[in-house]
Amino acid sequence: MESLNLDIDITAWWSQSGSWQRLAGVVGTSAIALVVANKLLTYAGDALAQRRLLARPERVVIISRYPEPGKCKTRLIPLLGGEGACQCQLHMTNSLLHLFQHAAPGEEQRCVELRYFGGTDQQLKHWLVPYAAGAKPLTSVWRPQDDGDLGQKMAGAIRTAFSEGAERVVVVGSDIPGLTQDIVSKAFTHLSDEDFVLGPALDGGYYLVGARRTIADKLDDLFTGMAWGTGTVREQQINVARSLSIEPVLLQDMLSDLDEPEDFRLIGSCFGCSADDFKMPRCAVIIPTLNEEGNIEECIRHTVAQATHPERLDIVVSDGGSRDATCLKVNMLVADMATLRGASISLVHSVPGRGEQQNHGISAVRSSRYLAFLHADTRLPEGFDERIAQCLSVPGNVLGAFHFRLDCLEPSGPPTSWFFRLQMRSLCWLVRRRVIKAGEVHAEKWPRPGCGGGAISDVMPPVAKAWLHPDLRPEPNDSLGVPAGCSPQHTS
Repeated sequence: MESLNLDIDITAWWSQSGSWQRLAGVVGTSAIALVVANKLLTYAGDALAQRRLLARPERVVIISRYPEPGKCKTRLIPLLGGEGACQCQLHMTNSLLHLFQHAAPGEEQRCVELRYFGGTDQQLKHWLVPYAAGAKPLTSVWRPQDDGDLGQKMAGAIRTAFSEGAERVVVVGSDIPGLTQDIVSKAFTHLSDEDFVLGPALDGGYYLVGARRTIADKLDDLFTGMAWGTGTVREQQINVARSLSIEPVLLQDMLSDLDEPEDFRLIGSCFGCSADDFKMPRCAVIIPTLNEEGNIEECIRHTVAQATHPERLDIVVSDGGSRDATCLKVNMLVADMATLRGASISLVHSVPGRGEQQNHGISAVRSSRYLAFLHADTRLPEGFDERIAQCLSVPGNVLGAFHFRLDCLEPSGPPTSWFFRLQMRSLCWLVRRRVIKAGEVHAEKWPRPGCGGGAISDVMPPVAKAWLHPDLRPEPNDSLGVPAGCSPQHTS
């Protein structure tokens, strides 16, 4: 019997039959279909979630302006400067967003909407998405303000809320430092039985207005003809409401808005910081150490020398139990404050472990707004404190870092083998491909008051870990574009 020859040229058969083209087409089409389907499902899910959010019976509307230097809180510029006034606006709005995001039990039925002026939708998304993605996502709606004066803006926001299903709407400004969740809850309680609520301001105006759906047909006339910005606005508003057969209810809490430098001096205690903290915020540099006697003194002196405002600098050395002269050298620098250009230095002792040491260093920080984490063998670039403030002053930036660089790769660096340099270049490339393109990290300590606590996040490589509030996502982040020099000993 003649045997069968089963030797088949698979490659030839595959190419001649066209099977690979058909298979590739099926796989490619399926992949594209899956991507498109995923996008459509995501979009549909987001649209459904937003519709449910907008249909909640209670809505808080915050009237605010996108924080831009020179364009917001202009009357505070003589006291705070353009950038400081911008940061004050940002901090007050963030405080309200944080306040309403962390609702008390029974208040989850509220939708929070930000009506903004200035900025773009992309800028607002960069700023507000971290709030909308919280564990209790109340704030996920932001819209530009309606045209017209303040009355038309408020009437438009209330009218839109009613048309989307809200039964009770409270409108507040973003510049009321004394506003609390309890005050807003009182307003909603009144709106269960009354049609119109006002929160009286000390200057003769009002800081809060609440309306019930029963007066939706009177909104066009309710806020018309007011002398906005004067001390008679509240009285005018009461008279107009009564002329429309609406009896206003006044809250007992009388608050002040923040418009003039005198207002800041009166209610600055609400911020837990001073005017100087907005003009040039303090920056704390936290340095975890373990047997760093060969690096720590140069590191501290170099950090102070590179700071634009060393008098606003707090250096915290968090030691993990060094057995060499590290602590002795730090204490000698503390005693020699005259050479450190006004910078503050402190030494704290912690259990060993970089994360534990950094957290312990954070607990020793009292008044600094920004936190920077530094290795003892790392050298920061010139003006690093201003660069940090500039990076974190952008709404939505809560974490940033300097580009990662190794001294052994510099022309003036120590002689090393080509293979070692190749390894270090690969390391730099890998670090820059991670979550944050950086070496040394900085974060904002109080972008949202009342967060409480802090933890080391493992989203970054070992050379660059950062402290984040527990309710903040690691994105969006920013890189300053200026390298921080580092020796390779901490990159293993």
